[in-house]
Amino acid sequence: MSAVGVPSSASQPSVRAAVAGRWEHDPLLRRVVRQLPLLRVWTRREFRVRYRQSALGVTWSVVQPLATLAIFGVILRTVLHVSSEGYPYISFAYAGLVPWTFALNGIGTSVTSVMNAGQVAGKVYFPREVIPIATVGVSAIDLCISSVLFFVILAIQGVGFTYHLLAMIPIFLVLLVIVTGIGVLLGVLTVFLRDLRYAVPLILQLVFIATPIMYSPQLLHGKLATVEKFNPFAAVVDAVRQVALAKQWPDWSQLGLWGLIGVVFFALVLAYTRSVEPRIVDVM
Repeated sequence: MSAVGVPSSASQPSVRAAVAGRWEHDPLLRRVVRQLPLLRVWTRREFRVRYRQSALGVTWSVVQPLATLAIFGVILRTVLHVSSEGYPYISFAYAGLVPWTFALNGIGTSVTSVMNAGQVAGKVYFPREVIPIATVGVSAIDLCISSVLFFVILAIQGVGFTYHLLAMIPIFLVLLVIVTGIGVLLGVLTVFLRDLRYAVPLILQLVFIATPIMYSPQLLHGKLATVEKFNPFAAVVDAVRQVALAKQWPDWSQLGLWGLIGVVFFALVLAYTRSVEPRIVDVM
């Protein structure tokens, strides 16, 4: 084990030096399987780094959505009187904030992840997608914690539980694949396009406003409603509300379509990452 918490090339087949300036590539499926041990190690490392010297630690995964709920909720509910479709507004809004906070943190922290790991990446070869995937993995831990709080809110506000909540597992798996694909792509692209580290936070703010997280999708009409059909985060938020609030199964066809798109997109991102790996070290 090396000082930075990454297995050495002698003990981990997924980490090895470049030979004659060329990278050795495994077939894509074998590449994914072989990097699992390294991914576990790097995820633990990212978890320790993120919450090192933090007074609240993982509690921030709860504080962030609650703060957003307090700020935007007061404005939208009290001032603008937005509809919550007959459900308690806190439960309604938090159903959107749980998946969105995961997407925001997963994508936001992945943008500079590969660039920040340049010191390690320049010394040994390992699949570069491990870095942003591990970053998203830490956000997935936060997602589990905030989901527990969501269940507590449902109980306090009298919404209750049904077996439909089991559908949140495939819903969040679809979200995980989509966020991981975006995170890996942006993490790699930022190495070549440094402006992305400034542009992505702005884009995420715009997506937050455009997605019916704090308000009902019934407010969207015409072209806005049509555009929203191409927003995967809107589909996930709607699915969470269906199972948690309406106590219905989600639209499986829509969820399955986004899952398929996410898997194909993720595979293409992995192929792209493998194709530009030699250049990543050159520009770091």
